[in-house]
Amino acid sequence: MSDVPFGAAVAAKASWWWWLRFARHPVFATLANALGVFAGLLGALYTEDIRNATPFQWTQWHTLSLHALVFWVCFLVFAFTFLSREWAVDKVRESSEQKLEDTIRTMPPRGFVVEFAQYFGQCHKAVKALDLIASPSRDQIARVARMLLSSVAHLARKYDAAQGATYAANVMIYWETVAHWQKYMGTVEVPDVKFAEAEAALDRIPLLIIDRLLSATTGSGNIDDPDPVLTTIPNLALPVPGQSRNGRSDDGKRWRVLPGAPLTYFTKEPNSYEDTSALGSWCRERGDFSESVSLQVESYFGQDNVRNVIGSFASIPIKSSANTMPIGVVNLHCNSTGILRDPGAPSQFFPLIEPFTTLLADTMLRLLNTAK
Repeated sequence: MSDVPFGAAVAAKASWWWWLRFARHPVFATLANALGVFAGLLGALYTEDIRNATPFQWTQWHTLSLHALVFWVCFLVFAFTFLSREWAVDKVRESSEQKLEDTIRTMPPRGFVVEFAQYFGQCHKAVKALDLIASPSRDQIARVARMLLSSVAHLARKYDAAQGATYAANVMIYWETVAHWQKYMGTVEVPDVKFAEAEAALDRIPLLIIDRLLSATTGSGNIDDPDPVLTTIPNLALPVPGQSRNGRSDDGKRWRVLPGAPLTYFTKEPNSYEDTSALGSWCRERGDFSESVSLQVESYFGQDNVRNVIGSFASIPIKSSANTMPIGVVNLHCNSTGILRDPGAPSQFFPLIEPFTTLLADTMLRLLNTAK
């Protein structure tokens, strides 16, 4: 029985919004104005009847003049329709103002489009120049990839209007198993797998493994050089569920995929995190992980040497026009919190950066197919 009032309230609200939509129609305004004119005409013709009927005496309603009754009914209906019309117009005005405010608030900062065109023009020329080389070396290909990553990092900093901050970008490549990565690298070294469950078979699970040479930073004067910070860390790797696996918990409400690069690779959609200190809470509240994994995430990003470099970050899939599955993920990070905090980032920055990631995907495919 408790559902009846709720259902009635929903129906009443829906009816009211339908009425307001109708009130915006020009025909409604014409009828309301005509009703107001008619009420005024009655008031002019039957002034005495209306005056004598005021104030109302409901106990003597049968003596009420018909002219006065019609006048007051028309007046009240006119007042209601006029109020409805003004309310509907006001709602439309508020909605338009909000849309304009949202548009202005989410517009790229001044100069962003100009820089975007400059960076893309340079990167496109570099990729085309690479096409003219019959057998480019891995070093030549990697330099072009770093130019693309440097452009993405500089554009993100421009978009955030954070010229005093240091932005960096690196690549994590997807590998079906550790053995595939070892074969490509020509090594027996084992990557440093982070945040894996204790029972995970690390030799058989898919991984995203960072390529330290495919990195760039706005803090470096030479875009040809990799990010020097990455040279001090091991080959960091993150587990990724296979595409045939369900990335959700049994109730469908929580993720079984780590935030950042793994989630981006799994969903093929970019995501961002404004404060890395909150990632442990993210794993507990939105993820389906053991407390051990949540603590590892919290502890890792709580280290001063990590937090001073990665205060916030975003992950963007590297999708080639030739492949349905991403090749890997671009990790874009900043040494302060609030990266891409602007509401326009999901609808503007990430789509604008896609041409760069497409060029990067084609460049990486060439790199992966070039023998060491």
